[in-house]
Amino acid sequence: MSRGKRIWRVIELVEWTTGYFKRHGIDTARLDAELLLAHAMECSRLDLYLNFDAPVSREHLDIYRDLIVKRAQRMPVAYLIGVKEFMGIPLKVDRRALIPRPETELLVEEIVRRLKDRKPGEILDVGTGCGAIAISLAKLLPGWRVVAIDVSEGAIELARQNAETIGVNVELRVGDMFEPVGGMRFDCIVSNPPYIPSNQIPNLQPEIGYEPREALDGGPDGLEVIRRLISTSKYHIRPGGSIGIEVGFDQAEQVAELMEEAGYIGVEIIRDYSGIERVLIAKAPANT
Repeated sequence: MSRGKRIWRVIELVEWTTGYFKRHGIDTARLDAELLLAHAMECSRLDLYLNFDAPVSREHLDIYRDLIVKRAQRMPVAYLIGVKEFMGIPLKVDRRALIPRPETELLVEEIVRRLKDRKPGEILDVGTGCGAIAISLAKLLPGWRVVAIDVSEGAIELARQNAETIGVNVELRVGDMFEPVGGMRFDCIVSNPPYIPSNQIPNLQPEIGYEPREALDGGPDGLEVIRRLISTSKYHIRPGGSIGIEVGFDQAEQVAELMEEAGYIGVEIIRDYSGIERVLIAKAPANT
């Protein structure tokens, strides 16, 4: 796109950018073009559709041009526009934390389904990142106390900003694994831990390179963090409490075995909408 005096209409920009992104190997070219233009013009995608023939101002065009360049370098759209929707909640996102994925909504849905009719208790989110899981649970399970921890101070600050913006009460603490909660026990422990094997990360889509590696890297076999999480979680869960964990492709059976070895019972493996075994839910024995 030249910096000449040409007046671009919305539809022309979207079509030009779609082709440009496709040439750069971006699968969601049209969607990304629309999202970035809507962001540059400070409007919604619906507004774009209603004004496809409208001219784009020079100021908005300059902003959009910069966004196009960064997206062509494979920076994720969520980081470029600074927002990612999760469970219908718009969350602020930046490079301090992992971008929430749609698959993780399944974990939240399954936990809510199990807890919504129970007497309110306490939930712990381990590795909260931008706060997606914790904030969703606080919003969907009123009366429940939600505590969220992360080893990254930056991620916790981002989660705090999101909780304040959404208007929910989440207790946020910095530290490794269960260290920030001491001897506390919870009725439910949830986590979307790092689970990608270290040697697979360089082969993933380029966008992954912009996200914090510590939120992705699960060690040599992808289960390093999950092993620690499961083995130590039993000291922080109440008798009869639930634990829910998101896992990667082809990890569910191994994680189920780890849960059973740690004394958990009734392990359930739940497939996501792509048919991948994505979430495991188990219970602590009543005599834990």
